[in-house]
Amino acid sequence: MATALLVGNMIGSGAFLLPAFLAAFGSASLLAWGSPRQAGCCLRWSFARLGRAHPKTGGPYAYVRRAFGDFLGFRTAWGYWIAVRVGSAAIAVALVNYLGYCLASPNLIA
Repeated sequence: MATALLVGNMIGSGAFLLPAFLAAFGSASLLAWGSPRQAGCCLRWSFARLGRAHPKTGGPYAYVRRAFGDFLGFRTAWGYWIAVRVGSAAIAVALVNYLGYCLASPNLIA
């Protein structure tokens, strides 16, 4: 359940906010929108391969710890923890932006 919540948080706001910010750049925005998508596919593929090769709990921490030792595993765990907190803050900002738009447009509420 926690994994599903995390995936929903990370995908939820970015998929809707990125096109709105990039729309001002015209057709070049399609390339800028596709690039993170390809990077995400590579990341998913990498984690799938690592998970199949080393089936232990811990995600990025377990893989880095096994490959590079305790110190870099610890740094990865803290970096991941901070990234999740920042991602949650980005979700809150997206929610406030959406609510502000809806409350500022009386036609949307009626």
